Amino acid sequence: MDYKKLTNKARKLRQDTFLAFIKKGEAHLGGSFSMIETLLTLYEVIMKKDDKFILSKAHASFPLCLLLEEKGLKPQLTTHLEIDEKNGIHCTTGSLGHGLPIATGMAFARKQQKILGKVYVMISDGECQEGTTWESLLIASKYQLDNLVVLVDYNKIQALSRLKDALPLEDLSAKFKAFNWDCIKVKDGHSFKSLIPSLKRKNRKGKPLALIINTIKGKGFKMFSQAIIPVFYQYDKEIAEMLLDEAGYPRKSDGWRFDISVTGPSYQGCVEIAEVLVQQLRDVGINAKWDKYDNSAWFTKMTKHDFDISVYFTRFAPDPDAYREHFGTNGARNFMGFSNSEFERNA
Repeated sequence: MDYKKLTNKARKLRQDTFLAFIKKGEAHLGGSFSMIETLLTLYEVIMKKDDKFILSKAHASFPLCLLLEEKGLKPQLTTHLEIDEKNGIHCTTGSLGHGLPIATGMAFARKQQKILGKVYVMISDGECQEGTTWESLLIASKYQLDNLVVLVDYNKIQALSRLKDALPLEDLSAKFKAFNWDCIKVKDGHSFKSLIPSLKRKNRKGKPLALIINTIKGKGFKMFSQAIIPVFYQYDKEIAEMLLDEAGYPRKSDGWRFDISVTGPSYQGCVEIAEVLVQQLRDVGINAKWDKYDNSAWFTKMTKHDFDISVYFTRFAPDPDAYREHFGTNGARNFMGFSNSEFERNA
């Protein structure tokens, strides 16, 4: 096995993914870089003609699309894959939790029709918090789908936080085994010497197989892979009161410093954040009121810059495309019209 050649391919695929990100302005780089060695192992070493691969974590699809392009196919370069069988995309994915149910159905149909080949599906670790994941594991076990292999990209960071802080999954291997799956752990998901023998392992008769592949989000780019999930400032009412006084906003006779409106869309998460924010502002003498709008009305107000404070949500470290998307001058979700030349240079 030419490990040096595979390592060079991985380096080039990271570079190509990054250049495509610069051109397109989106790519989910952290999750893309964590799975590159696994993808290359599948497509360069493991998969045979009759095998199928589904990328459930399709927001990180750039490396897959670029790899398929290298093989002469022409998939659409996007972060939400649309089914395109002739170009190697076997189902539409993007919304997490959908890829494994589809792969389970494909594996079941193939077994019923006695079609050769395995179905491989890559899911994210955060995706293992989805109910559809566990429903699929039960079904695959019941129907003894020994033609199904699940690859968990276990980089331990999801959209807004570390996995252990959001919803811990350990012991994930024990959970798979409790669902009557075979499960092995790949200690280093960036080492072809670890990946290749693990992915070559054959399913036991009647047993679906899961591989928990330990990876690093943003692997290959130091600034991403060593990114730290933001540490948020502690709420300190006393300091807030002092800063407001110093800024020239003392409490008036009615107890309020000034009035302000907090707006946002009707998403439950936004509502919950806004309720906390409004209460904290009121606690320090700012007469804040929550003005909730349906999503269309809120979007109109944002694009017209008709708001004081607006609540929204996104993902941040270690994916830089999230910052460009929300704060870049021409960012797709820069609803507030933010523009800063220094940010543009750094982005």
